[in-house]
Amino acid sequence: LDLMLGLKTLADGDALIKPLERLGYEYYGEFGIPDRYFFVLKYQGRSVVHLHCFVFDSSDWQRHLYFKDYLLDHPEQLKQYEVLKIRLAKQFYNDRENYSKGKNEFIQRIEATRFEP
Repeated sequence: LDLMLGLKTLADGDALIKPLERLGYEYYGEFGIPDRYFFVLKYQGRSVVHLHCFVFDSSDWQRHLYFKDYLLDHPEQLKQYEVLKIRLAKQFYNDRENYSKGKNEFIQRIEATRFEP
């Protein structure tokens, strides 16, 4: 489950770290995306919740919303993404980095449509 939280300022993310860690989330810093606070909640050793924190209305906030909205508006692409994620989850069961890399081409293709006329 991916969740996105909007911050008023980037520095507001610092105040989230300790309270979320007390709730069981692990903090991963930016984890490859500048100006992001990234947290993971695990259950029985598996990641079950990914919490992405961006400054509200920043370019990354807008980019993530666009991707979500695009998939909701294009059910065939949503199904392709689902199939891809299931395949990658099986292939990279304990390798989050390669799982994420495996989604990059699909995500970039969708994001490229954002600025098409």
